[in-house]
Amino acid sequence: MSENPLISVAIVEDDAILREELAWYLNLHGCAVLEANSGRGLDDLLPGTQVDVVVLDLNLPGESGFEIAERLKRHNPAIGVVMLTARSALLDRVKG
Repeated sequence: MSENPLISVAIVEDDAILREELAWYLNLHGCAVLEANSGRGLDDLLPGTQVDVVVLDLNLPGESGFEIAERLKRHNPAIGVVMLTARSALLDRVKG
């Protein structure tokens, strides 16, 4: 990670390999990266931490990415959310 990260990103993905590869790539490009495998894991990371963008998988254990995004935006409307999914249905894309 660079000394002055460009942006702080939290990745919420339950597939460990995908999460680690995405974190590696973002870190390589100067981002400060936090990793979680669920909404609960994200909740454990957020207190006292500045996060600019959250990359969310939609199919997560427990709380879905849609539910997490709605909750995040309610508490911090300025936070950026990027949906990461293999879903291709038009309804899922529009909802995201």
